[in-house]
Parts: sequence; structure tokens; C-alpha cells
Amino acid sequence: MINNRDRKQLLLMKKFLHQYLENNIHLSELLQKLDDLVRLTTPKTKWKKVFFDNWLNLESLNTESSGTKRGALTDEEIKIHNLSINNIIKIIDDLLLSYEIVLDITVDNKAQEIASDWLFCPLCRDAWENNSKNPMVICPTCNEGLHNPRYVEERVSKLS
Repeated sequence: MINNRDRKQLLLMKKFLHQYLENNIHLSELLQKLDDLVRLTTPKTKWKKVFFDNWLNLESLNTESSGTKRGALTDEEIKIHNLSINNIIKIIDDLLLSYEIVLDITVDNKAQEIASDWLFCPLCRDAWENNSKNPMVICPTCNEGLHNPRYVEERVSKLS
């Protein structure tokens, strides 16, 4: 799984993907930013393989389209491009969704329960409505991952 630092890197990757989709950065710049960020994350090898398979599709399209006599992308290349972008977004989203369901031992801070449906962030001192029982919660104001005070670790003991 991922830790809080990975989660922030993945969010930054999503930001750059959306900037690219909104035509605010070029494909070559997107590829460089994604490459730099993914190398700083710790997801499992299988996730990185899927990421880099799609990244390589985009890199080859970028290299081919930057040729001096190259015209517009073909319909097939456009399909590959769109599929690769969508695949990268999906695997990032899937990994981000998994963050809150696994206890992150790299995080030291714990949210405080101030009411039955409210938590308090000790870092930015903001409160928000939340009734999750997952091991981790994310403060919507400062975007920090915090241990959830409502999480109760289930321990299964073996009966001999």
C-alpha cells in the first residue's frame, strides 16, 4: 500500500494530468513530471509496471509526433493516447482510494473526535464532519493523513 507522502505525490500527478487535459502543459512536460514523481513513490511493483506501460505508450507517441516531418496523430494513435491517459488516471485513483483503508504507520498524528460526526485536525486546527471508521482520515483543509480515532483494530485470536 502507500503512505501519506505517496498519497501527496499521487495527488500532484493527478493535478498535472488535469493540467494536461486542459491544455495547460504539453505532453513532454507531463511525461517528465510523472516520471519524476512516480520514482519518488513506493507502490508495489505491479502498479508501477502498469503505470510505466501506459507512460511508455505516451512517450512513444510524443517522440513520434515531435519528428520534423510528422503530421497529426492517426486515429489509432489517438485511441492509444486517450486509453493510456485514462488508465494512468484510473490506477492513481484506485491507489488513492486504498489509502484510508490501511493503517499508515508513517503518520504520527491522530484526528480528535469532538462530536459523534465531527473530527478535529491537530495540525491546522480545523474541524470537519466525518463518520468514517477507516484507519485513516484526510483533513479536507490541510490535506494531511491522520489516524482515525474511531478506528478499532480487529484482532482475531486463534483458539487452540
